Amino acid sequence: MVNSQLPNNYQDLIAGYILNNLSDEEAAVLENLLNEHPELHQEVDSFHNAFDVFADVVPIEPPEHLRTNILAAATNSLASVEQAPLQVAQTIPQPTRVKLIIGIGGAIAASLITVLGLRTYQLSFELQQANAKIQNLQRNLQQAQNISPVLSTLQQPKTLLYSLEGSGNSASGSLVMSAEKKQVIILVQNLPQLPQGRVYRLWAKIPTHTSLTYCGQFNSNTQGYIQITVLSDNCGASPTQMLITLDAITDPTTQGGPLIMQSRI
Repeated sequence: MVNSQLPNNYQDLIAGYILNNLSDEEAAVLENLLNEHPELHQEVDSFHNAFDVFADVVPIEPPEHLRTNILAAATNSLASVEQAPLQVAQTIPQPTRVKLIIGIGGAIAASLITVLGLRTYQLSFELQQANAKIQNLQRNLQQAQNISPVLSTLQQPKTLLYSLEGSGNSASGSLVMSAEKKQVIILVQNLPQLPQGRVYRLWAKIPTHTSLTYCGQFNSNTQGYIQITVLSDNCGASPTQMLITLDAITDPTTQGGPLIMQSRI
């Protein structure tokens, strides 16, 4: 048995079947086509799925500017779809039902454009929120990592704590020193990171010494967290004041350069 050719309006018949808009005669024609062309069942399922997706879409309230843009695009799309059957009607008369189906199809297409635009906006907004949460968690993790060594140092015996202030600038911070472990932790804000060849040097003012005691050098960073090992036991001998100077890396450590920060006396 040779299958008959599909008529030009077979998709209209499928659409009418989905919309429950077929006459008895048209329903019989479609049934014969499905029997002769079993592959059409897949196309019927595709039409069903498209209508099911459209029916399950949850409406989302968009911002006013997005609503205006999407509705304008949908209106233009609908206008272009509706013009096509008017031109065909001048040459080939079509049943009123076919025009109705095409009009409904255009309205569905326009509505789908609106829904897809709203869904895209919602996903973009959710992505921005997720990125903000990730950045906040990263900041909290960094702060926890910075604070943990400070708390550990404060629990050690012979721990000294100093409050730092800038000399003629907005730098400020705190200095924690463990004399027993020869460890210094500096937490600082607004202290610029230095270029290559320049360093900050840490000094201790010891009551029994006439000159400052050199304790070590460092550079600032974006985290504002610096940890160094002191170079002299005298740095932990209960200094009355801690000072930070700006020096060239090649400068001698017998005296410091310009004063940048100092602890409050």
